[in-house]
Amino acid sequence: MSTLKTILLTILVPMMMILPSCVGPETQFIQVDPAFGNYISAYTSGVIARRDRIKIILTKEYEGKFMDSKELTGLFEFEPALEGYATWVDKRTIEYTPLKPLPVAGNFIVGFELNKVMEVPHKYKEFRFQFIVKNQNMSVMLQGLQSYDRFSYEWQQLDGRVEVSDWADTSEVRKTLAASQEGKKLKINWGYTSGHTHYFSIDSIVRKEKESIVLVEWNGKRYATKEVRPIFAEEADGIVVVTIYVCHSGRERR
Repeated sequence: MSTLKTILLTILVPMMMILPSCVGPETQFIQVDPAFGNYISAYTSGVIARRDRIKIILTKEYEGKFMDSKELTGLFEFEPALEGYATWVDKRTIEYTPLKPLPVAGNFIVGFELNKVMEVPHKYKEFRFQFIVKNQNMSVMLQGLQSYDRFSYEWQQLDGRVEVSDWADTSEVRKTLAASQEGKKLKINWGYTSGHTHYFSIDSIVRKEKESIVLVEWNGKRYATKEVRPIFAEEADGIVVVTIYVCHSGRERR
């Protein structure tokens, strides 16, 4: 078994376990000629994270004059276009760094001018490979109602957190969540972010004499997630908290 085949198996086995939740059955992956294993020992493939870099590792050290970043960047062609820059990590490794986080569930085909960094037969002058960006799943965890003052239960707050499966811009995460009480919009205070976890507190929930409904809604469509979360209700001190998740298809599950 060639070196390339060994690498491909290492890459493809975990990819096969992840793909069902990330891409549809219509996705077709490029079949790489095993003979490229004579020139390339490893490269980025399968499912990657939004902030990952794209790497190509040659089988032997580059012997020519090192290209500057602009010239090296020109050896890459992405479909769809991907703005970024390439650098030498060492004499065998070339790394392409996107200027922005990769799009959720993006599917990229890459062309690399291999003949510009080593001598290869004409049929191997361009190396084409493919990778996809992992899907973004999110979930909302509510931690229960709390009183502002232990001597008065009129004003309550609801703490919780949003968890995402991959890096997400904080401002985008905040747009996914909304809360209201009896039709009145409630303020959401956002706390710190730890890794893929974003903490929040829903402010100024009023404890009334009669049962009152607090509605917490979150919309995962912004991240193209197809995960459907269960809807549940929590009751405490006459306040019923109901959550609604808007699924990818745009329909509400209650």
